[in-house]
Amino acid sequence: MEKKIMGAMAGLDQNMLGRLENLYDFSTARSEIISGELLTELNELTLILNREIALYINRQGRVEMVSVGSRQLAQMPEIWRKRSSNGLSGVRCIHTHPNGQSHLSQPDLSALIQLRLDGICAVGVGEKMTISLAMLRPEKGVLGENVALAGPFSVNKLLSLDFQMLLAEVERALDEPLYHNVPQKDRAVLAALFSQHYDEWEKDDVMTELVELAKTAGLEVVGQVIQKKEKPDGAYFLGKGKLEEIALLAQNHQADCLVVEKALSPSQQNNLTKRLNLKVIDKTTLILDIFAQRARSKEGKLQVELAQLNYLLPRLSGHGTEMSRLGGGIGTRGPGETKLESDKRHIRRRIEALRHELEIVRKNRAVQRKRKERNQLPQAALIGYTNAGKSSLLNLLADEQIYVQDQLFATLDTTTRAISLPDETKVLLTDTVGFIRDLPPQLIEAFKATLEELQLADLLIHVVDVSNKNFENQIRAVQHILSELDVQNKPMIYVFNKIDQLAALPAVSLDLPKENCCYMSVKARTNLDQLLTLLTTQLSKRHKTILFSLPVARGDLLSKLYSIGKVAEVCYDNEVVKVRVAVNENDMIPELEEYIVLEIENESIF
Repeated sequence: MEKKIMGAMAGLDQNMLGRLENLYDFSTARSEIISGELLTELNELTLILNREIALYINRQGRVEMVSVGSRQLAQMPEIWRKRSSNGLSGVRCIHTHPNGQSHLSQPDLSALIQLRLDGICAVGVGEKMTISLAMLRPEKGVLGENVALAGPFSVNKLLSLDFQMLLAEVERALDEPLYHNVPQKDRAVLAALFSQHYDEWEKDDVMTELVELAKTAGLEVVGQVIQKKEKPDGAYFLGKGKLEEIALLAQNHQADCLVVEKALSPSQQNNLTKRLNLKVIDKTTLILDIFAQRARSKEGKLQVELAQLNYLLPRLSGHGTEMSRLGGGIGTRGPGETKLESDKRHIRRRIEALRHELEIVRKNRAVQRKRKERNQLPQAALIGYTNAGKSSLLNLLADEQIYVQDQLFATLDTTTRAISLPDETKVLLTDTVGFIRDLPPQLIEAFKATLEELQLADLLIHVVDVSNKNFENQIRAVQHILSELDVQNKPMIYVFNKIDQLAALPAVSLDLPKENCCYMSVKARTNLDQLLTLLTTQLSKRHKTILFSLPVARGDLLSKLYSIGKVAEVCYDNEVVKVRVAVNENDMIPELEEYIVLEIENESIF
């Protein structure tokens, strides 16, 4: 068993640390709350350190955890058991008070109730120790907030109590058997750091989004902590005062993990894990986990695994034996967690293998792309913030039943469908992964094979959830990611979706071309005709109508015209062939330019 000391360790020398670690070697009889020998050592150490010390002892009489505190109750580690909601934890807490008083404080009783401890003892240290004991008392077969208090009494009185019998009385009054396992969601405390330039509505927007991400990942949010600080702490990201607040919040609500809104460095994540004894997840890890849950296609799974491994690799150093303790759950899906050196080599090999497989995917996409180009169909790509309604719009336009849900990142895998516009033009419409502010760079890198669709699209359809009060910030976030992908100058139309949820249309302060904007409700099919008209108009601009005059003998040139454009008219006149064709200006072959007779901008012949 690892002899780990939790809590306030600053200033402790090796001799004192050794004595604290030796507390793990003491044993207590099952009928005793604590042995006399262990109690004497606990009293002496508290007097020397002038700090609270807490021991957590299981029903076999073994010490499970030693924690050193300061002013308040020593930090409670994650000792609760995920059993029935009405069972005791199987662990009791004995902690000391350096001021000599054995009075049980409200935080002590709160810990007893929230953690469902077998019991909690406060020991007033000194020459004449006094002890107070509290245990839960069921009401109508259920453990609630009813607490039985005893003491203060002497050491001899404490040692004479039959604790096993007291526990048996509590459990006889319970309706549910102890140690009955039931599945429960991981419980999370959320934390964010904001500098002074953030407005209150921006903070609300960021925290609301973090809550939605946590819920999408399957977490139960039990608390939120916000810190105003100009820059993050280099070691812990958050200040020490906030860490104490988080520790108490986690204790009171039996939290399993801490979710931090920003990306953490490996050292910050490791320091927070050690300090709080909680699984620590940053926003990047959370998004990667959601992607791991949502990926369905082979390509999507490969991309997510590659992103997770690239993120995990620099974070292996320093984890040591803790990695096996973190186990499964939020933040560890996909490739999972491994030990250190040998697995670093394994992960690097796996990364190379994934890159090779994704390169094959890119080549297959290139083949498929050539087939599309031979068909000469215009291509449009749906983009936008996550949960804006992109997949719903594709379902509406293509009459499909692609999975949609009112949640973040409901769909990840790229889907392409052919749709028909009012003028009977066929268009290939592609649904892409949703964006989010601070989208992890590992995901952008891994999803390049998918996001290549944006670079090849003739038109981007930016779907915006206009019912979100911060929709303009979401537009900016999408524009920022598009600039990273170098597709910000693509022709684009803006579809302001979900107008059915508004009493009036909001004003748009962004400098967007009004002629390229459409307000609609995909759910109610409102203004669908306006969108189709806008699509037809914008896609027609991608072509020039060009009149060519080719030598009759150059049949190869006529064949090339058929390959790059849509031929509308062919007229043979003695030694020349006059051909009128709609060509995408990006597809023009230099060899054909000398045979151009006339160009007509923006004329559609589809």
